Amino acid sequence: MEMLLKPGILYVTAIVGMFTHFLKQNVKGETATAIGDYFKDNLKSTLVALVATSVGFVGYYFELATGAKADFVAVFLIGFLCDSLLNKWSSAAPPDVQK
Repeated sequence: MEMLLKPGILYVTAIVGMFTHFLKQNVKGETATAIGDYFKDNLKSTLVALVATSVGFVGYYFELATGAKADFVAVFLIGFLCDSLLNKWSSAAPPDVQK
C-alpha cells in the first residue's frame, strides 16, 4: 500500500478525476464531442483546471495527506471538482455576449 501512496500515482489519480468529469458530461449529453476535441476547444479552461488541480494536489499532499486509502478519494475529488468548477466555458464568447 505504501507504494500506491507515492506522489506520482496520487497525481495521476487527480488527473483521472478530471477525465471522469468529462465522461460525466458526455454521459449526461452536455457535450457530444470526442475527448480530444473537447480539450482542444476548451483549452484555456482546461489549462486553468489543470493548474488548479495541480495546486490543490500539492497543497493536499504536503499538508493533509494521511497515508491512508482515503487519500485516493481526496485527490480524485480534487481533480473532479477543479474540472467541474473551472472547465465550463468554450473558447468562444457566451451567446449573450456575442453580437
